[in-house]
Amino acid sequence: MRVYVPKGRKSFYVRFKFRGLSIFESLRTAEKAVAKRRAQNIYDTAQERYFEGHRGGEKTTFEQIETAYTIAPLDCSVAAKRHNFSILLRMCCPGMERAAALKQTLTRCTAAAIQQYQAAQLARGRPAGSINSDLRQARSVFSRHARQAYEASKINLPGDIHTFLEQPGLRDRRQKTGYVPIPREALAALDDALIGLRHRNRDMWLVITLMRNLGMRNGEVYRATGSQLVRHQGQLAIDLRNNAEATIKNELENKTWGFEHL
Repeated sequence: MRVYVPKGRKSFYVRFKFRGLSIFESLRTAEKAVAKRRAQNIYDTAQERYFEGHRGGEKTTFEQIETAYTIAPLDCSVAAKRHNFSILLRMCCPGMERAAALKQTLTRCTAAAIQQYQAAQLARGRPAGSINSDLRQARSVFSRHARQAYEASKINLPGDIHTFLEQPGLRDRRQKTGYVPIPREALAALDDALIGLRHRNRDMWLVITLMRNLGMRNGEVYRATGSQLVRHQGQLAIDLRNNAEATIKNELENKTWGFEHL
């Protein structure tokens, strides 16, 4: 349990995990001692506040949740919400037509439903990482902000929804990778080799130079054209804004990368 003052706030807040739920509440005080007492009380009564206090959730249907989730003021698009909800529906109501599935209650959101979905997807040959992604997206329908929207709409969740939120994902056997800086010695050797390569194979030299000195990716080098060459502050430069795909994807700012050494 963490009691702290978030950046830009004046009052203390409490944050903790409880049976699969992420709890984050204002303690409505700037006094640390008072905040700690209130935080402890919230933690001690979490079962009653977040589960037993929502009696009647066993009758809530997927249709009700879909409506509330779609209009909830969340930081994701309507298309993303529809995608997340469709995964939840397939996971908890396998083999059902959509109309019939929407009439089912949230009591189908259980650890067993997740286990059955995982087994079925593994049998289809899908990798564990992809299946885990499905699980995260399905659970996002019950995120903290989403639950606040349901509460405002007087929509209760089943008391045992925590079993659905706590069920672990599959073990992903893919190798975990992280950023490892290239040793300076290796970069120095590469630069030395480029000097000779420039005369032996200019095309290959250009590709490696664009990647090495400008940080361009494979696709950017592959799509680069002469129209991207510009003069910037008296130096020859390449302007990635002329790459239509990159502009659409990233709305690139007015940035250029000089390569006066070419």
